[in-house]
Amino acid sequence: MNVKYEYAGCDPHAVYINENFWDAFKNDLRSARESVQIFSPYIGEKRLKDISGLLKACIDRGVKICVFVECPDPNYPSNRERRKKLTLVKGGIERTGIHVTEIPDTHIKVAVIDDEIAWDGSLNILSQWETNERMTRWESRDKAAEIKKSHQLHLCETCLKNASA
Repeated sequence: MNVKYEYAGCDPHAVYINENFWDAFKNDLRSARESVQIFSPYIGEKRLKDISGLLKACIDRGVKICVFVECPDPNYPSNRERRKKLTLVKGGIERTGIHVTEIPDTHIKVAVIDDEIAWDGSLNILSQWETNERMTRWESRDKAAEIKKSHQLHLCETCLKNASA
């Protein structure tokens, strides 16, 4: 169900649930021209396989992709397996040209595409598969800048280093 809202003085936006999110998000990836930033606490092999072709196509077009994930605390035995899996998946992602930044103790789920499209909600973009989730999409440079600033996406060391090179 795609629900559109318009408020006086605000940009129109759409609310998506997991059933229709993927078509919209994949279309945004197909249209990306410069950058894609995804903050998704977890990376799941099944979801990654589902969108890897689109991510590779972005890289092939020269789109810079920056991914932020939660860094599992290695001091908890229950996280050891998750840490191993993340290290393996992260290595595969980075070989494609996507850089991954690990952030401790986070559960943020946002994406910013070309500094013009912002996504925010409960859906883990790189791992969601069967859960019921929702995401809100804005076509707004102001909202994209707000999300980048509030979640410090603009401080990615790799992006900053590449911009100054």
